[in-house]
Amino acid sequence: MDRCQSIFCISNISTESLSLSLSDINLISTENWFDLISGEVFNDIDGSFELQPYQTCWITNK
Repeated sequence: MDRCQSIFCISNISTESLSLSLSDINLISTENWFDLISGEVFNDIDGSFELQPYQTCWITNK
């Protein structure tokens, strides 16, 4: 209710790998983001990460 946590689900529903950066999906650059499934931490808001075919990630700031 206090809106201190954001969670975004990003899915690649194609047969091809997909490269994204957090800035592409308009996430706040001052927050620390990580994937709830893999635990991968995204330190560089402009750096890219790759989603494999049919992969889903849940990105959160808490």
